[in-house]
Amino acid sequence: MIPAAERRPAHGTLSRLLARLEPEYVGLRELPFTVLYLVVIVLLVTTPEAPHHSRIAVTVVPVVAIQVVASLGRWGRWPRPLQYLPPIAQMICLVGLDWASGSFPSYFTVLLFLPVVSLALQPDSIGVAVGTAGTAVMTLGAVWVQPGPVAEDQVGLHQALVVTCCALLVGLGVYAVTQRLRERTEDQFALRPSSRRRCGRWPSSTPD
Repeated sequence: MIPAAERRPAHGTLSRLLARLEPEYVGLRELPFTVLYLVVIVLLVTTPEAPHHSRIAVTVVPVVAIQVVASLGRWGRWPRPLQYLPPIAQMICLVGLDWASGSFPSYFTVLLFLPVVSLALQPDSIGVAVGTAGTAVMTLGAVWVQPGPVAEDQVGLHQALVVTCCALLVGLGVYAVTQRLRERTEDQFALRPSSRRRCGRWPSSTPD
């Protein structure tokens, strides 16, 4: 039998990791998108060939505002459905970035997966559905914002379908893994009192 003192580090590490994914840590879940978005903005602004530098820079304002609200909001007191709003707003910002930069929509579709993962980390499966639906709407919206020849529009529609299917699979995978971590942590918390009682009843194996 492994002593309880030796089991605590693994349990503590798992608990701390899962705690960062819990609903109250909204700001931390949205941070990767904010950082990568700012990196994209810097790359575009420092590229002479990129048009509309001023419009591109303006798109930073809503992204930073979303991060501030996500970090400082009282999510433990507010209704749980409100936690879906920051990642959905981030998806909308990507459509605005496509409009401001004039780039082909598929260039930024990879960033859509960060809000999808954020939504999938929610404790219920509704986040997966919201992330998938949001991806479908935003990828199609990006095609409509940047209209082009019929052939390009058809390619954009095909890409929207593929990206949406990928978002569904990614969301389901993240949700399944996170739920498994939550169940494992709950089982470990449930076993700790009984383990302490057993350890208290068993005699010490060390000699006097």
